[in-house]
Amino acid sequence: MPLTAVRHAETVWNRERVFMGAPDVAPTADGLAHAAALGANLHADRVYASPLSRAELAATALFPGVVVTLDDVAALAATGRAVVVSHNGWIRTAQYPAGEAGLADFHVHPVPQLVPTPLALPVHARSG
Repeated sequence: MPLTAVRHAETVWNRERVFMGAPDVAPTADGLAHAAALGANLHADRVYASPLSRAELAATALFPGVVVTLDDVAALAATGRAVVVSHNGWIRTAQYPAGEAGLADFHVHPVPQLVPTPLALPVHARSG
């Protein structure tokens, strides 16, 4: 299953280079407008997002008309194209096992906002 991650829309704290973590900092109007403009070129069968407003609202702007499932990455379906709108730390953590990001990348080289980032996740066979 192809899985793409997109970092959430810009917030005021991003502009000030403040690490947000868990606080629910809303995206800026410019960030959402940028997401809406980019959404015309993106396609997804399923969209998952962090429940924090900067990710949820970005997902809705990027994929209008597609139901956004909040905080349910563990329930990803095995077919179709899925997109997860999330955060720098989550995306870098997903990249780390595949060697696509190192520990220094987490804060020194953050994931660009609103840029689709394909993830090379390992496929595990499940026994019945």
